[in-house]
Amino acid sequence: MVDVETTGLAARRDRITEIAAIRIENLRISDRQFTTLVNPGCPIPALITELTGIDNAMVSSAPAFQEIAPGLREHMEGAVMVAHNASFDMSFLREEYARLNTLFSPPQVLDTVSLARRILPGLSQYKLTSLCQHLHIKPGMHRAVGDALATAELFLHLARLAPATLAKKLQPLERASC
Repeated sequence: MVDVETTGLAARRDRITEIAAIRIENLRISDRQFTTLVNPGCPIPALITELTGIDNAMVSSAPAFQEIAPGLREHMEGAVMVAHNASFDMSFLREEYARLNTLFSPPQVLDTVSLARRILPGLSQYKLTSLCQHLHIKPGMHRAVGDALATAELFLHLARLAPATLAKKLQPLERASC
């Protein structure tokens, strides 16, 4: 599971302020977690601070993305990337690695929004907080580690509800790794 908090919505312009990558092993949330604030190298807008609680003072002594990039890559090596609204998180990770002239291309990306739409059709909303409320999961509240943990719990719930759907999504990866 991966979640990023950012200075805005545009990956080409904005930067990551916090990242959490949590591994699931044997359908359990692992203790192997990578989480850190990230100094974006630019001011955090007041609206973002209001939403996430992350302010300029919190990230002033945090490492820049280039400092955490090798450890993050190592943590995520060979993992299926799972995120809620995955295109958002992946676009920021791709851009941050591209700024370092490094390709970021996970073997497979699963989006819990898409999985939830397929497994839980007919809900009025598929936001992480709405799905957490529906499934009685503690929501993350717009901080990377909390959102990543909530996404992990959501993923595990969806896997229990529809194991065949999940297996079908993972089949291409299993064939590619043989």
